[in-house]
Amino acid sequence: MNSVLASFIEKTSSIRVRLLAAFGVSAAMTLIAAAVGVFGFNSANSAVEQIAERAIPETLAVDALSEASQALGEAMTAFALSPSVEARLESYNRVSAHRDALTADLAQLQQLSGTEATAELATSVAALSAQVDRMNEVVQDRLQIRDRRWYTVSQAREARETLSVAVEGALDDSSEADIESLLRALVSANQIMIQFNEVDIAASDAEVDAIYDDFDFALGELDVNLAILGDIATEEMHAQAGLLIGFGEGNGGVFQLRKNELAAEATAAGVAEEARLASEALVAAVYGFKSEVAERVEAATSAANGAVVTGRILLISIAAIGLAVATAIAWLYVSNILLARLSKMVHVMTALAEGNSDVNLGFTPGRDEIGDMARCVDVFRQNAIERARLEAETEEERRMKEKRSAAVESLIQAFEDASTQALGQVSEAATQMETSARAMSSTAAATTGKSAAVAQASEGASQNVQTVAAAAEEMVSSIGEISQQITRSTDIAGSAVDQVEQTNVDVQRLNDAARSIDDIVGLINDIAEQTNLLALNATIEAARAGEAGKGFAVVASEVKALASQTGNATQNISEHISGIQSATQKAVEAMGSIGGTIHEMSEIATAIAAAMEEQRAAASEITRSAQEAADGTRDVFSNIQEVDQATSETGQSAGQVLEASLAVSRQSDSLKDAVEQFLGDVRSA
Repeated sequence: MNSVLASFIEKTSSIRVRLLAAFGVSAAMTLIAAAVGVFGFNSANSAVEQIAERAIPETLAVDALSEASQALGEAMTAFALSPSVEARLESYNRVSAHRDALTADLAQLQQLSGTEATAELATSVAALSAQVDRMNEVVQDRLQIRDRRWYTVSQAREARETLSVAVEGALDDSSEADIESLLRALVSANQIMIQFNEVDIAASDAEVDAIYDDFDFALGELDVNLAILGDIATEEMHAQAGLLIGFGEGNGGVFQLRKNELAAEATAAGVAEEARLASEALVAAVYGFKSEVAERVEAATSAANGAVVTGRILLISIAAIGLAVATAIAWLYVSNILLARLSKMVHVMTALAEGNSDVNLGFTPGRDEIGDMARCVDVFRQNAIERARLEAETEEERRMKEKRSAAVESLIQAFEDASTQALGQVSEAATQMETSARAMSSTAAATTGKSAAVAQASEGASQNVQTVAAAAEEMVSSIGEISQQITRSTDIAGSAVDQVEQTNVDVQRLNDAARSIDDIVGLINDIAEQTNLLALNATIEAARAGEAGKGFAVVASEVKALASQTGNATQNISEHISGIQSATQKAVEAMGSIGGTIHEMSEIATAIAAAMEEQRAAASEITRSAQEAADGTRDVFSNIQEVDQATSETGQSAGQVLEASLAVSRQSDSLKDAVEQFLGDVRSA
């Protein structure tokens, strides 16, 4: 059946039509596979687009919303604890930035998912955003109350300091009993200030009330002591005590302000808690929304996987069918029809290439392209037979031509030998002339180079000698200037000796003044020791007086401390005075040494001036000798230039001889080439 099918195909159409038909079948299978692939791709692409264009942006937006919510909640907690107005403004700006970011993320999510799907998220965002302005108001109220309380405490501190000054002023003219009352009043005022400062760390109203009880007790002590003093207590004392007490009482007092501040802190904590709950509600809504998005992504992914599986099955089926069709075409047509006939033609063409024309195709050429090729191969075989006949005739003609060429070649060889001998002699003579001319030119060039080098050296020597002369003249001038400077330095050294002697006198006076200060410091030290003894006696007497002498004991203790400080100060002054005396003594010695050194420098400068005068005379002699040497080198340079001119003329003559020898050599070569050309033409004729 295969032979019948092959015969039918061979007789019905050409190879071109049959190959196009086979490629058409393959292309059709490819188009079907592509259509199936496009269908599967579109199905998967719709699911991927749903994930990429909506689900992923929604997930990113809701994640950003969650992060912004958490950041806002954390910022609200720090906002509630703002320690100052500047910190509040900074925290408010930070919280506002987080709120704006939260609102922007919600708006982006609403554009992707719509307002209905994000209604719960929008409600939570609005609730959390509303807490920002409320927190700002509460924190601002708390800071204002705290600043007002701090201002009240600072006013109370000023009143206490004024009261302390008034009490200290009354101590000098008061009795021991009054001094004790004054000191007790001052202690009560200090206790009130301690309570004002202590209320700053109270964390509840109960703690504030406990501190207020201590304040009330100190207030009573202050009133009692002022009453005991009677007229000793001045109006200034009563006025400042009244101010100090007033700063702690009433709605504007320190204690009530602290309670108001604690209430504001509690309100801020409540607002922060509400913000935290709103943030947690928003996070819960975010998780719910993310769950919905995840479900949509899972559904779209399942649909895409189903489309991919269906497309894979269809593509595998189409690939199997295409493989079967391609196998049938390759076996039935390509192998059994095309390749079999082509193999036979290759065998015939190989034999023809090897020179064997006794071969046949072995099959009848058909009506397709391979049949046309078979007929062409048969034509090649006939041409090979004809070419073998023509080659035999050509070989016979070649043998006859070789006989004629041998006779002509013997005549040409005789002429070539004679002409070559004559031209060789001419060329040898020209070569000898050229060698002599080149030697003469080389000698002239070497002479010119050496004379130029000598001229250059003599010119350089002349310049160097002139440079030496100029330098010697400049050295003479410099030596004169140095002599003037040395004379001036001698005068300056003498002036420096006078100034050193005057400075030595001033330093000696400073040493005498330091000794006087030391005597005064010793007197002050004796007074301080005596004061210390008196203060010690006063302390003993105050101890004997018991309770009535406590105030005097305080004063005696202060006097004793003052005397001790005075003693220490005088000791330090004595040490500094000793240092000054030691330094002045060293300065006197140094000044003497400096004076001696400057005197020696003056003597050395005088000796240098004399030596420089001798150097100037020697430099003048060097200048004169250098000028004479320069004149001699100029004469040498003039003679060398004349020698150089003569060698240049010799070089020109040698060059002319060289050109003539080269011309003879070129003419000889031209004649030789003409002879060779003639003989070549004869041989090829």
